[in-house]
Amino acid sequence: MFFKNPTYGNSFNFYYFDLGTKACSLAVLPQSGETYAIWNPDFRKPFSLTTIGSQVALFFKHDDGYDGERNNRGIYTALLGEQFTKFMDIDLLPGAQNMNLLRFLGSAAQANQILFTWNQDYYNPPATAMWKTTGPTRVPNEAHNYVWDDQDLYGQLVSADGTKALYAYMGSSWPKQLYLVDLASGAKTFINETGDINGYFAPALSPSGNYAFFSTIGHKYTRHNLATGEQRDTWAYWFAESSWVGSDFRVSDITADDRYYFMASKPDGDIARIHRVDMVPTNFSQTPNISAINFSAPRLVNDGTTRITVTAAVSDAQGLGTIDRVRLQYLVDGLEKPAWLVGDPVYYDFVMYDDGTHGDLEAGDGIYTNNTIRTNPTSNFYEKYPLPRNIGIRIVARDLDRNYVLADTLLTVAKTAGVPTAANSILLLLD
Repeated sequence: MFFKNPTYGNSFNFYYFDLGTKACSLAVLPQSGETYAIWNPDFRKPFSLTTIGSQVALFFKHDDGYDGERNNRGIYTALLGEQFTKFMDIDLLPGAQNMNLLRFLGSAAQANQILFTWNQDYYNPPATAMWKTTGPTRVPNEAHNYVWDDQDLYGQLVSADGTKALYAYMGSSWPKQLYLVDLASGAKTFINETGDINGYFAPALSPSGNYAFFSTIGHKYTRHNLATGEQRDTWAYWFAESSWVGSDFRVSDITADDRYYFMASKPDGDIARIHRVDMVPTNFSQTPNISAINFSAPRLVNDGTTRITVTAAVSDAQGLGTIDRVRLQYLVDGLEKPAWLVGDPVYYDFVMYDDGTHGDLEAGDGIYTNNTIRTNPTSNFYEKYPLPRNIGIRIVARDLDRNYVLADTLLTVAKTAGVPTAANSILLLLD
């Protein structure tokens, strides 16, 4: 486990904690006679971790001071537990060599790509670009007013093999745009644009380079499939802890198999927790399980009055008595609340019941029921999409230990009645 320690002004040390030996050690050793190893790192992305051969290495922005002839500044590297060496000199970059105009973005897992942003002419924008240390070279070969100007960038922005990276930029005004960039050719693939004044929260690229993750207006830490464009919110309104994350450093990188990430939260007045998010759940020994979602009719008629009943089969290895609550949420194109949406496409009461009321046939059998779903014909959803059209139905179950499971399925909205689809459990959340 790695962390930085702000000890004095812009002087820092980086540390690592060995989970086996329980020992804490300096990750980068200070130079002879110095107390602190790092001066003026990037506060948004203090360092990145890579492997060189079998050794762990760190990369970071650093100002090594004046050596009697010149200032030594740029991107530095250090093998774990050793002193640093210069990796790229700021003097190789065009324009004034101002360290405040150099921002570190991270590195690939094998250290074959190191990325940063550089503003080569502060007084004459657009002059900021994303660069790779090889050359160094702009990638893509273009400049904008703002490139990755977000406050925190703790997530990994580069694929493990160093072939792809996330790239966000903005002109003199909104929107901000997010792309995937091929680091060899500089070719861009559009992902998203946002008018959110805060830009993108916790952006990350999965190690494979197959998925982008981000939050912004209308996106709750959305997993975006870069091959197909399919997207799915991995947080939920009814996953209460996800509303209390607050900072990029509370969300980990995606694991090497593209399957997990970790999230820390502290709801107001509650204890702090760390959740592990499993996006391909197979083991439900600790969490509730949603094994089926069914509807009372194959289609929901868009007349504002016809109602449809949804049931969810919920179980728990610790017993049904440990299930704390089950909630209902709609999805549009995999999102709980797209930014463009005006008016919910469907109305419903959000509680799912297993007490013999609200259409529930038998109390306490684990079949949770809601019989209130009907359309809202005034929603602009029906202006944007011709019918028939699928909406998502998300069921969120939580147990008494604050373990969650989210299961999503599709419901067809049509002008006339007519075949329901099976549920797809996409997300498992563990304390």
